[in-house]
Amino acid sequence: MRYSYLTVVTLLLVVHVLIPIILIVWTWKKQNHSMLGWLFQILPFALYFVFIFSIGSWALVSFYLRYALPTLFVIAVIVSYLRAKPLPYWAETGIMGWIGIGAGLVISAVLIYLIIGSIRSYSYDEKPVNLAFPFKKGV
Repeated sequence: MRYSYLTVVTLLLVVHVLIPIILIVWTWKKQNHSMLGWLFQILPFALYFVFIFSIGSWALVSFYLRYALPTLFVIAVIVSYLRAKPLPYWAETGIMGWIGIGAGLVISAVLIYLIIGSIRSYSYDEKPVNLAFPFKKGV
């Protein structure tokens, strides 16, 4: 199946630019009820940034965004942490809070698995096969 160039660039813009900007704004603006809730919000977001930083196709989007977006995310995390610092460590959450925590943990586990797979893909454990050049004698 072949995709058009416009489809590929649109998908890359969504994954590499739109979703990270939404996560940055969400981190910046979200009011948390506890430090633990803040941590469960930040963990999957941070793992998403590590994932797209490590395996993203930045040549078609912008190579400079590869560094700018995580920097903005770190600034948003710092601002969010300073806002969440005086909050209690644990606060009662309803069923929706538990669903959010569970979804965050599942997404974090999937992203950790993908990040480990991307790191492991840089090495090759098997013995290489030696091949000879077919035109060795110039024929």
